[in-house]
Amino acid sequence: MTEINKKLRSGLLPAPMIIKNYVEGDENCNYEKYLLEIVNASEMFRLLSGGKEYTAPDNEAHGENDANSEEYSLDFKLVESSSYLEAYKQYSAGIEVLVPGVKMICESRKRGSVPVTKLHCALRDIKTFAQIENILNSESKYVPMDTRTIDNIDEQIPVDMKTFFKVLHKNKNLLLFIPEKFSFDGEDYELSEAIEIIKDALSVDYLLSLEYRKTKNAEKDTFLMCVYDKQFLIYKYENGGLVIKEVVPQIKSRTYTRLYCDYGSGY
Repeated sequence: MTEINKKLRSGLLPAPMIIKNYVEGDENCNYEKYLLEIVNASEMFRLLSGGKEYTAPDNEAHGENDANSEEYSLDFKLVESSSYLEAYKQYSAGIEVLVPGVKMICESRKRGSVPVTKLHCALRDIKTFAQIENILNSESKYVPMDTRTIDNIDEQIPVDMKTFFKVLHKNKNLLLFIPEKFSFDGEDYELSEAIEIIKDALSVDYLLSLEYRKTKNAEKDTFLMCVYDKQFLIYKYENGGLVIKEVVPQIKSRTYTRLYCDYGSGY
């Protein structure tokens, strides 16, 4: 079994960069906006669309894809648990834009801490398709954040995994975005080597899930994307494994660059 490089680190992107409408008064707090820009900056995705620009849907009332062209469309999904993202929103410092260029930092909505599901860690305990099916067929119920404790977090974990596995059932081309920035502790690697190390780590956590999706949606594409250094790494699941397809600099997205400058310092 592939081992994860012990020098590899990752940290969740700041809340304004992944929680929609997190900052009052800043309409760019929407990860779908910068993912669309990255898709349009990608040579691979442009080839799939026949060179045409991808556009966002007018609305998503009926589960429309997030990036659409005449020849190819795909849907964006964050790869993290609902319980983690909910807590991240509630326990991160609040931010409000008073006037353009002037923002106010507020206290977080809640203080303290709460147990959450770290999705990629939970997935490491899944070894078979049968386990996935059992979770999908389970009657697990969401544990409200205000009543969740270390004693009942085991009730929440299958709920979060079930949500992820249901996404894999979608009959769509999927761009699964891991909202974390990867780095290395005390080591400098060439980009090509870093790409392989990160790929190995992602394979440990997600490969079985992607193999399972292939059995349900064999004709649909699955891409896994994350941030390393100042670029987006785009992997594709094909031939039973993850293959790096493209590296897109973050400056190709005006929205991401602006959010990073405004809210991303220190991460």
